[in-house]
Amino acid sequence: MAVQRLEAKQLYSVAELENMPCKSTKELPPIDEIVGQERAQKAVEFAMSIKEKGYNIYAIGQNGLGKRTMILRYLNRHQHDAAALFDWCYVANFEDTRIPKVLKLPCGIGNKLKVDIEKLMGKLLNALPLAFDNEMYYSRADRLKNQLANKQQSELDSISKEAKEKGISLTITAQGDYQFVAMNGEDLHTEESFDELSKKEQEYFGSSIDELEISLRNMVRELTEWEDTFSEKIKKLND
Repeated sequence: MAVQRLEAKQLYSVAELENMPCKSTKELPPIDEIVGQERAQKAVEFAMSIKEKGYNIYAIGQNGLGKRTMILRYLNRHQHDAAALFDWCYVANFEDTRIPKVLKLPCGIGNKLKVDIEKLMGKLLNALPLAFDNEMYYSRADRLKNQLANKQQSELDSISKEAKEKGISLTITAQGDYQFVAMNGEDLHTEESFDELSKKEQEYFGSSIDELEISLRNMVRELTEWEDTFSEKIKKLND
């Protein structure tokens, strides 16, 4: 086929502006393709297809080539699988502050949770002082404390009475421990006076103290359960 020679006027096409579909190129959607930069376009697409961490896109060239605009367009166009994305939130672990707890939330919920928690904290700062600073709360708390104290005193009086009937006194040591001591009339037996007792009397006191210590351990166990119950009631009252 012969090569046809063209005149300069044949290479020129007149654009009739009144026939254009827009008044300005600002009204036209930006193109996603990089005109004349096919290799650069493929390089960016390849970079964005890498899911592993630790990779970056680095574009170099003269100013005004549109490098930043091109890459931002590709990033915005790049579609992720929304179902595979999550918000990961670290929250305080009050049992071990060195190891925070992790919340796995649907994508976009993490920031909403943060806002909701901040609102909740603001409400609590106003509500908590009012909840505790009222006569009814203190009245109920004192009543629970009195119930526990009365129960403790009642149990101690009961076991003290049982010990006294057997000629034994329930005393408290300097360390705060309970201790049963044989009585010599109205006084406590000393080691010397106890050694002067007959073997039968010593055995009586020994066996009686053993029985009382068993009762004391049972009482302490029961009081511990009462204290746990008291703690639960106080917790519910605070809630």
